[in-house]
This record gives sequence, structure tokens and C-alpha cells, in this order.
Amino acid sequence: MTRHLKAWVLMSLKFKVVMVKRAVLILILVSALVAISPVGAQLPVSADVAAYQLGLVAEALPGSSLTYTITVTNYGPSVVQSFYILDGWSVDDEGISGFAAPIVDPDFGSFALVGAWQQDREDQEVLAWLLEGELAPGDTIQFDWTVRVDSAYQGILVNWARILTDGELEGTWQARPSTAITTPPPVESAVDLNPDNNRTTDGVTVVTPTPRGEGIDLALYQTGVLTTMAAGHPLASTWLVANHGPQPIRQFYLVAGWSLNTDGGSLLAQPVVDPDFGSFQVMGRWKQLRQDEEVWLWLLQGELLPGESVVFQWERGVVPDYRGDLINWAGLSVRDVPEGEWAAREGTTTLPQPLVNLADTFPGDNRSIDALTTING
Repeated sequence: MTRHLKAWVLMSLKFKVVMVKRAVLILILVSALVAISPVGAQLPVSADVAAYQLGLVAEALPGSSLTYTITVTNYGPSVVQSFYILDGWSVDDEGISGFAAPIVDPDFGSFALVGAWQQDREDQEVLAWLLEGELAPGDTIQFDWTVRVDSAYQGILVNWARILTDGELEGTWQARPSTAITTPPPVESAVDLNPDNNRTTDGVTVVTPTPRGEGIDLALYQTGVLTTMAAGHPLASTWLVANHGPQPIRQFYLVAGWSLNTDGGSLLAQPVVDPDFGSFQVMGRWKQLRQDEEVWLWLLQGELLPGESVVFQWERGVVPDYRGDLINWAGLSVRDVPEGEWAAREGTTTLPQPLVNLADTFPGDNRSIDALTTING
């Protein structure tokens, strides 16, 4: 054997020894990791939950009763077993609370109330309720809460609601008389990867002995949408339309849009049935194709009084071969025709026209956020 060949053989043997040692070391590390990992360990479950506040009114008399509807929806993908509901309201510069005592708990229906706590902040009071029960993906629950405006309170009354599924409450809290647990315990039901929709916007009510009774404020929220969905399943939406007043509303446009198919055509599987509009009558139907979405429009007629809300549900099929992300949204208009070139659908022969209503006082809540659903095989 030549000197060069011997050197090559020795180097090969050294390389193999090193590789064997490394393999043994990796095997030892993997075994150690397996040994210290709990059996069946999984990543934390996650769920996108959102809160909405219905029952708001633009104006109220001192001493009058208000009924808020705290609305919570779970977009999934996991079940939520326990969560906090928080609600806050104004305290004026003289320390007068917007809500008069005694303040009773909401009607939580089938959900069990574990405890309730109160927190006094500089310009507001906040209540927190810890609830247990099953909130499945796609579920929407509503809790009615009746309060009385303090007879000495006047001015702007702000109210908001929030849901918390993971973590602990911040600040110092005092247990309510019905709760034996001094400090609110942390909750670890599901990690919310989209906390932006956990808190409602501030609902504003003007408390005055001389209400004007003028103006329109209509709001729309979309619930019931899933973050993930198996191919072949229908796409379901629940639209909550709320009239904050102070005037009743009898006609408005409702518009809904969703992604196009990959070939630029419609994603909807035929035939398509209109949403369930309940007691509201459809006065016209239109549609249009935009660059990246299909949009449908309905003119609805009925009566929605100040403080009232109505629920519209729509389940429509999606073409079975579609995979990927699907965005859908909904909105409304109390006066102007939504933009674009509209084509009449079945039963309609005219183009949409502007309505005789006043302009919406707060148009920012006329459109839902974009709901993203991933359709997989």
C-alpha cells in the first residue's frame, strides 16, 4: 500500500469515527428531549374570539333603563371553555357613575358564572365576569344586560365590552358580594391570535333631559364565520344590524362581498338562495364583479326602532374544487347607493337609487371587518 493510500485510509477512518460520535451525541440529545417532554404534549390551542355591543342608543333620559346585548363570537379553530367578559362605563367629573346602583348581572343563559369583580378607574367603572361553558367554533352567544342611567347623570355616557380567553386581569379588583374568590384567577382557555377584535368600540350615548330625536346611526357586525373550513362545506355568515337611533329606520341597503375563484369567476355553487331576512322585505337585488371580488346588494324594507337589532343569516355553497383563502365582508348604507356598476338580479328590473334617509351619523360602523376563511381539502 502506498504512503498516499495509507493516509487516505486513515483520514477516512477518522472521519467515520467522528460521524459515529456525532450520531451518538444527536441520539442522546433526542432521547433526552423525549424523556423530558410530557406524554401527549401539544401546542396551546388557539381561537379567534370577538366582542360586539348591541342595544346602544344615541340619546337617553336620566333615570331611564338601557338594555345592552353583549355579543361574543368564536371564529375558531378551537373550542373555548372559559373566558372573562368585561364591561366598562363612564363616571363624570363629579364622581357620578353613569349606571345607578344596584347593578345586576347579565342573563348568562347556560353559561356558569364562576365569579364577578369590580374595578374603579379614574373616569370609569368596570365589571368582570368569569364564565364557564362551551363556545364552539362558529358559535355566537348574546347576553342581555339591563341597567338604569343614574338620575343625576348628564352628558356623554360611554360603554364598551371586552372578552379575554387567556391571561389575567390587570389592576386591582374587588370581589362583588356574590363572589367568594378575592382575586380574579387567570384564565387559560385558548390563546387568541387576533386580539384586535376582543374589545368593542366605545358606544356613545348622550344623556339629556331634552333629547333632540334627530339623526340615524345604523351599525353592522358579521359573526359566525370560521377561520378554517373543509372543502365542500357551506360558507355561513350571521349579520347583526343594530339601530343606535335616535330615529327609526325603514329602508336601507345591505351589501356583501367575497373573493373570486382562481379563474376570475364566482365562488358560489349554484343554486344560491337569498339570506334569511326575517320580517324584512326584499325590494331589489343587484350584483357586480369587481377586480378581485363578487358583490351582491339588497334593498330591504321593514321597521327597526332605536335600540333594536335584527339578525340576518346566510348559508351559501362554495364550489367544491376551491382551495385557499376566502375573504368575505358585509356592509350597509342608509342613503347612498354603494359604489360600482350594478346589474339587476332575478325579480328586479331597475337600478338602485339613493334613499330619502338622512346620512348616517357614524358611518365608520357601517361595514364589517374582512373575515378570512382558509378552505382546505
